[in-house]
Amino acid sequence: MAVRMTAGPWQLAASLGVLRAGGHLVRFGTGDGGQRGRAILSQLRPVCLLRTGEDPDDDLARWFRDELDGRLVDVTCLPRPSTTTAPPPPTDDLTRTAYVAYASDCTGRPAGIAHDHAALAQFVTWMADALELTPGARVAQWLAPEHAPSLCETVATLVGGGTLYPVPVRIRAHPEKLVDWLVRERITFLQTVPSLARELLGVLAAREPAARPTSLRRLVLTGETLSDEVVNGFRRVLPATRLATLYGPAETIAATWHEITGPVPANVPIGRPIPGRQVLVLDEADQPCPTGLTGEIVVRSRYICDGYLDDGGHDGSGEYDGSGDDGSRRRAAFRAPDGEPADDSDLRWYRTGDLGRWRWDGLLELRGRRDPVEALPRQAAGKGERRRAPAPRSAAARRPVDSPVGRGLAEIWSALLGTGPFAADTSFFDAGGHSMLVPQLVRRIQRRFGVTVPLRECFTHHTLAGMTTLVEAAEGRAELAAAADTAQ
Repeated sequence: MAVRMTAGPWQLAASLGVLRAGGHLVRFGTGDGGQRGRAILSQLRPVCLLRTGEDPDDDLARWFRDELDGRLVDVTCLPRPSTTTAPPPPTDDLTRTAYVAYASDCTGRPAGIAHDHAALAQFVTWMADALELTPGARVAQWLAPEHAPSLCETVATLVGGGTLYPVPVRIRAHPEKLVDWLVRERITFLQTVPSLARELLGVLAAREPAARPTSLRRLVLTGETLSDEVVNGFRRVLPATRLATLYGPAETIAATWHEITGPVPANVPIGRPIPGRQVLVLDEADQPCPTGLTGEIVVRSRYICDGYLDDGGHDGSGEYDGSGDDGSRRRAAFRAPDGEPADDSDLRWYRTGDLGRWRWDGLLELRGRRDPVEALPRQAAGKGERRRAPAPRSAAARRPVDSPVGRGLAEIWSALLGTGPFAADTSFFDAGGHSMLVPQLVRRIQRRFGVTVPLRECFTHHTLAGMTTLVEAAEGRAELAAAADTAQ
């Protein structure tokens, strides 16, 4: 079942209801539309899409209804349950799928990642305890709902007895307003990405200590490489706040964590394994690397997803039959090292594609990514998987956008994503972007072009050409408004 809502009581009730009923939960943000959203719905074919109200501008919901014959359910109109009727008992089969998360595989396609109730329960229990999401904790819900860490944070807070505080959509992309909100709500826990943390640091450094969120007990940074500048800066402006970094791909939920207790070097370590996970650094021969030598980070755990959900793999019965992609759900990323049993259902392997090395103090350090050629998806036999060839692109689509706005946007993309150049039909998300980078993208557009672009529109117009048109239209409206003011 799909849930498409902003963070708040309705989203929480809908998510918990799906999990309690034994359904398979997939969550969308209200801005998570476009081709990515359609690809996910086409692959998963949920029995219904839960939402609040009927938004006539919700193109994804309309497409789901019209093209997939999907059922839209407004949860605010559902009948109230009887107070005398006991709720159905929760599922006692912890091997059943709890939720499906989506991340882009190395081809840019959305890859479905299903985790069972056992994996979710194990991680949120650890998270609630290790990060002290206990009674009295005031947890800011900043993470986008379509990302799995958001669900884990929500459930962990409820498990630990903390209180959830959804960050209003209108302030998520504004560091000044977000800091004011943190102060006003006396937030004690915030999980976000290092790029936003850098923006918050600039705001905090310019404020007097009394205007800073001194109630913030914990700041957890995840999803991106963390710099020493951000860590040491926060330790100066909020010395009582405890910093931690959380690392791991969605396939493992998470793999390592590190609580930062002092000044850090230029390469901030990603810590030690989370309980229930063994983290290895292997060389090209799948042998453990000695301390100090770089190899690929590989995770071994019961709590790794059992491969990806392939196109056509949903048979309508609530289980996934593994068809599609030449009939194989497994990719080389899940291949056990040579000599290890590959058919042990209790222990799975995941090759992250990240490079790392063990430091002399026992902490793991991230050292970049493997060569992209080596990261191509592979079958268990080690041969590259066959993919359908992409649809032919026109010559115009392959060319860059040749306008001042297009060139400026390409520079912003390159600075944010560390890649380029970009063609007119390149999608921000296919190029490596994700929803947690969109607030920063909007801020940079505002600073460079002097116009405000709605967050939601960046998901709808996600190609370079589409975003160029969006900014140019905003500039045109601003010029008309200025002309009208002058005339008056």
